[in-house]
Formats: sequence, structure tokens, C-alpha cells
Amino acid sequence: WPSRSVLGTLSINALIGTNLSDVLWAYAVQLTTPLTATLGLSLTVPFGMISDAVLRGKRFDVQYILGSLLVLGGFLLVSFAGPLWTALPRCRCLRRLDRTPSGGSSCESSDSCED
Repeated sequence: WPSRSVLGTLSINALIGTNLSDVLWAYAVQLTTPLTATLGLSLTVPFGMISDAVLRGKRFDVQYILGSLLVLGGFLLVSFAGPLWTALPRCRCLRRLDRTPSGGSSCESSDSCED
């Protein structure tokens, strides 16, 4: 059976490391989406690499750096894709144009893209 100090350390770790992280993740799901919150968890890899490089002077191979950039890029893509996707139909230039019988084109929206 573990000593009192080990048992106390394990209990604190269980409360903070497990319960608090689950509560914060559930809160992040409510604020964003399940996909964004879950991809946010994967940011621990690039942030861990950055902290190891800054605090311990560790150097990483190119494949590790590229992998972390892909994780970061995926998170940014998911984060910004929603607002950009909803903005696309509002822009007349990016909307599928319906051909009219006169050979011209028309759009349901009165908005237009300004160059």
C-alpha cells in the first residue's frame, strides 16, 4: 500500500489531471464544437515541443516540426472554416450563377463582391 505522501500526490493528480481536464474540455465543447475542442487537445504536441525547445534547449528533426505544423494547420483550418464557409454565399462573385434565358446571369442575393 502506498505511503500517505504518495497517496496524497496521486489524489491531487487525479483531481487536477483527470477531473479538471474533463470539465474544461466539456466547457470548450459548449463554447465551440466537439471537433474544435478535440482538435484543441491535439495542440499539446506542438506546444510541448515548443516548451521543450525553449526551456530545455531540445532540438527536433524536420519531420517532427512538419508534423506539428500540420496539427496546428488542421486546428486553424477547422477554427476558421465555419465563419468563412457561412460568408461564401453572401458574396455574389463566389456563388454559383444561374443562367437566365437571355444568356446573362443572375444571383439571388443583391450583395456583390467589391474589388
